Amino acid sequence: MCFIMIYVKDNPFHQIYVDLTSTCNLNCPWCCNQNHLISDVSLERFEEICKELPKKTEMRFAGGEPALHPKLFDLMDMAKSYGHFLTLITNTVKFADIEFCKRVKDHGPVVVSLSMDSDVEDTIKLQALYNLVKTGFHRLVLTATLTGENVDVIHWLRELYEKYSAVKYIHFRNIINSDEAMTFQEMVEQVTSVFPEWENPHRVIRDGKEHNGNKCCGHCQLRQIKPDLRMLVLDARRAGNCHLRGYVNNEDMTINTFFREIRGRT
Repeated sequence: MCFIMIYVKDNPFHQIYVDLTSTCNLNCPWCCNQNHLISDVSLERFEEICKELPKKTEMRFAGGEPALHPKLFDLMDMAKSYGHFLTLITNTVKFADIEFCKRVKDHGPVVVSLSMDSDVEDTIKLQALYNLVKTGFHRLVLTATLTGENVDVIHWLRELYEKYSAVKYIHFRNIINSDEAMTFQEMVEQVTSVFPEWENPHRVIRDGKEHNGNKCCGHCQLRQIKPDLRMLVLDARRAGNCHLRGYVNNEDMTINTFFREIRGRT
C-alpha cells in the first residue's frame, strides 16, 4: 500500500522521521541527505505537527545532524508535552561532550541512535558511547551502513554490545545511493558470521511476512537475537512502502513513506 499526499492529521505510521535541520558537521559519502536542502524546522511548525498527529507516535529526529538544531531541547520538550516518544539519530560528535549528554538526558526520555559508521574518528564515537552510558542512558542503538569494504564494523559492534549493557539494538543497512550496494543476502551472510544467533534467534519480530496484520515489503528483518538485543538488517535500496515508517514534510505538513522519500533525494 502506498501512502502519498497523506497529511499529518491522518498519519497512519507507527514511526515518523522529522528532519530538524540539514546542517551537519560531517560529510559522510553514503549520506542520503547530501544536498542539504532542508530548512531548520521552527518551533511553531513543529508544534503544528505535534498537535495534528492523531495519536501518540514515535518521532525520530534526523537531519543533517539533529543535535545541531539551535532549539533542540525546546523541540524535545514540546514533543514530550504532547505525549510523543523520541529517538535522536546522531553522528556521535556532539555526544563526545558529556555536558551535552547530560542536557539531553535532562530533556528525555529519549532513545539515542549512534551512527557508528560516521566519517569521524573512532575515538570520538567511543567517547560518545561512554558518555551516554556514564550519564545513565539504558537503551542505546548502534547503527552502521555496510559498504562492502567496512564489514569489520560488525565485529566492533559485537564488542561494544558485550562491553556495554546499555546497547539494546544494533541496526545494519546498505548504501542507498549506490548501484553497487550490498544485497540483503550479502549483509545477512556477513552479520551471521559474527552474530550466529541471527539464524536461531530468541524471537523473530519482523520477517517480511506480516506485522500486526499488515504485509511487510520483505526487505527488512528484525530479530530479538538475544533476550537483551534486537538486531535489524535492512535493504534500504529495495525497501518499499513500509507501513511502519513515515517521513514528515515540514513545508506542506504531508507524510510520505520514509524509504520513498530518502530514495527520491538521490
